[in-house]
Amino acid sequence: MKAIDEWRTETGNSADALLNLIDTFLDKIVLLPIECGSNDDALTIFQTINNRGMLLTDADIFKAKLYHSVPDSERMSFIDDWKQLGTPENAERLFRVLMHVIRAENGITEKEIGLRSFFTANNSKHLTDWRGVMTSLKKINAAGEFWGEAPENIGAIDSLWAILLTYPNLYWNYPLYVYLHKFGELTSDGEFILAEQHCGELGILLLEAVKYYFLKGAVHNSVNSVKDTTFKVCVAIAVGKDYKEEFKTNITTSDKTAMSAILEDGNIGWRYLRGFVLLASYLNPRQDYEAFSEMLWDRYDIEHILPKEWNHYDGWTHDAYEAHLNTLGNLMPLERAKNIKAQNEYFRKKKVFYRDSVVQDARELVSVPDDGWTLLVVQEKHLEKISRLNAFFELE
Repeated sequence: MKAIDEWRTETGNSADALLNLIDTFLDKIVLLPIECGSNDDALTIFQTINNRGMLLTDADIFKAKLYHSVPDSERMSFIDDWKQLGTPENAERLFRVLMHVIRAENGITEKEIGLRSFFTANNSKHLTDWRGVMTSLKKINAAGEFWGEAPENIGAIDSLWAILLTYPNLYWNYPLYVYLHKFGELTSDGEFILAEQHCGELGILLLEAVKYYFLKGAVHNSVNSVKDTTFKVCVAIAVGKDYKEEFKTNITTSDKTAMSAILEDGNIGWRYLRGFVLLASYLNPRQDYEAFSEMLWDRYDIEHILPKEWNHYDGWTHDAYEAHLNTLGNLMPLERAKNIKAQNEYFRKKKVFYRDSVVQDARELVSVPDDGWTLLVVQEKHLEKISRLNAFFELE
């Protein structure tokens, strides 16, 4: 009725338009009653008919299966809760995380199957407890927000999480959400709470995740290289075993040797370069983690200290410029507003915008002479950051 009222307003409450609409309903629409023997039959017919037209998303299927299990008295509440999950894409993401939570709780480390098959095929029981499913989905969704009273290590937690967001696949998500689902709680108003002692362990988990995923990514550049360990780590977290050992035992000596060579040569693949730039600055021993995290969750860019556009800079040949432009020594994160102002200016002008940055690496450049951004200094800064990364990845 609301839609018809809106349509009538748009058409100026025209009687002729309304009569034409009624005639269209009577002439063009056919109602075909179908008698179903059970709710399962009705759902099967619903899926089949819809598959002839607009394809249903996984979230559509899961919603329909959950809905028919909800008592009539709670269906409006279910609909409201479902809306809080956001877009179909986000709902599907939440179900994918939930799949890994369920796999971990059941000790499953084998290859994963498709999302729809996991929840619906072969008489799957994973959607029969609609209340438990919705509670888990809401918890996972809320865990992505800032939660409760900020713990002491919130700057480190937020910084490491933001660094992982640059990773080119989502497998790093699953151990973290298995942990948050296990130890987190939802308040009556839907706020996610993680007790202080669990925040400390979450910081350790994030550190181990960054070490493992970025090393494996840089060396192998393949999602398949991290899947098996991800499944094992998830199970270890769920059952209370040492997940750190799973990470460490799946980094081989040859992995570390290859990582050392990649850092030394500066051949970090472009898919991982942003993450390594952020991590190298995060590891500056004087960096304020809380200020750093606030920048990463706001707006930042990767600053090329020697600018991206060649302009015959003092002391630089074009070949040296090309070779060092995208090395860690010449790159650092910087607040977007400052990066825009710095643009392709000479180093002496860029320093003005570095002075009050929250990035410690940027502030330290202020002491470099105006004409001091030379090939030698870039190489020294590169080696300094490589040294931090070598220690972090335990390569030394």
